[in-house]
Amino acid sequence: RGGRGGASADLRVDLKVDGPLEALDTRLRSEWAGAKLAARTTVHALDPRPLRQVIVDVAELDLARVRPGLPATLIRGRLTAEMVPAWAGESAPLLFAGPLKIDNQLAGTLDQQRLPVSSASSVISLAGERIDLRSIRIAGPAGDATGRGWWSPDGFALEASSDAIQLAGIDSGLQPRSVRAKVALAPVALAPVATV
Repeated sequence: RGGRGGASADLRVDLKVDGPLEALDTRLRSEWAGAKLAARTTVHALDPRPLRQVIVDVAELDLARVRPGLPATLIRGRLTAEMVPAWAGESAPLLFAGPLKIDNQLAGTLDQQRLPVSSASSVISLAGERIDLRSIRIAGPAGDATGRGWWSPDGFALEASSDAIQLAGIDSGLQPRSVRAKVALAPVALAPVATV
């Protein structure tokens, strides 16, 4: 039990392992800040690649319960990761790669303390300390957008674009106009660079 900044959240973890040593069915369930987390895999203890695939699910994630001031959400998501793929090169050790899908049942505008995203998907990979997000697709009240990005301890970058963003879908106080937009975020610029 505990948290940062004066906030506290309960953390509960249950681990279940079953099966023969050659193929151990492993399931982990956890609850944190009201969200339900689950991970499952089969551990091939006698294999050179003991972990081949890990599936991670999250349900009922409300960002407002994680930290005050964040928008209210009801997020469900799944990451299906292939662990240490056999085709990965040794020059950049790839720990995992796979699709990430997220749905938010409480999508809305920022002035309503909601997140203007109803669904998002990407192919995510981790190599060394770098996380790459490819084929990002986002849908919500403001419209659809695509992009890509990466993060590492040394920095990050995110690019997103849309042919028709509905401004009132971001904030209901904005004019009901549709604009084409491209946004690029990077640590070299303290503010985002946007073209409309």
